[in-house]
Amino acid sequence: MKTRTGFVSNSSSSSFVLRGIKIPKSEVIEIFGLTDNEKDIQWSVEQKIPKKFKLSCISMRYYFGGKESDEKELLIGFLESPNDGYVFEVADDPEKDNKLISDLEQVGIKNKKLSTFFQYVSNDNC
Repeated sequence: MKTRTGFVSNSSSSSFVLRGIKIPKSEVIEIFGLTDNEKDIQWSVEQKIPKKFKLSCISMRYYFGGKESDEKELLIGFLESPNDGYVFEVADDPEKDNKLISDLEQVGIKNKKLSTFFQYVSNDNC
């Protein structure tokens, strides 16, 4: 019998790393001219951001409870979605950060502190 030790991952899990900002939903609605009753704010924001900026918008909701529409904050920035078992470095990169700040300013988001956000969700509840 073979036994695997170390990191074991389930293909039904998902994760992301986003370098960007946390911003109140109310501010996003104002900046992008949306309405508070739009069904999918994330999708609406991504449609308003020109594709050349390659910015993503993600809800800050707790993945296993609540509705996205109930969330008070969103994340906007550069998104990495690693494949199962993929390892990558999250490091300070002033050149990328300056581009990110410039891109955010060009879509109307100014004076925000950059952070790195990580979410791991596993559907394996064994």
